[in-house]
Amino acid sequence: MTMMVATDEERSVPEEVIDYRRTPCDLCPWRRDADLAKFTSGDREKLIACNGTPGNEAPMQARMLSCHPDQPGTRHAMRLCKGWLVVVGEHHLQVRMHRIAGRLPDDAVAPVDGGPALYSSLAEMLAHWPSEDQDTEAVSPPEPRASARLRRRSS
Repeated sequence: MTMMVATDEERSVPEEVIDYRRTPCDLCPWRRDADLAKFTSGDREKLIACNGTPGNEAPMQARMLSCHPDQPGTRHAMRLCKGWLVVVGEHHLQVRMHRIAGRLPDDAVAPVDGGPALYSSLAEMLAHWPSEDQDTEAVSPPEPRASARLRRRSS
């Protein structure tokens, strides 16, 4: 049996480069000037499910957030949201892994020079959310199912 070793050139080629917006779009909910009334409770739940915070990172199985206008069937379907990358990206384990693997450049999580002002966290955004059920305590990343089952068994 012959062991195959990747060359430096092969190692430097990422499997797939992930597309992302280079600046927050005009409709981005992370923008402080966004009209949050245009978003639904379903949008709010998606934001919560994709959230990570310092010391409470979004787990690997947490989804990444695509830009609202870049949905399937559009020219740039499923590009990652720049606002989300700037605010949450450093606290999302999938984003970190994609950066390490070279599928997402470091500047993807960097603020845009001269870009729009963004909320500093999901909790801050939800404090401005115009819905009746503003539960800002619910902005932690979802608990991984396996660890929740293990904790229940050990109790």
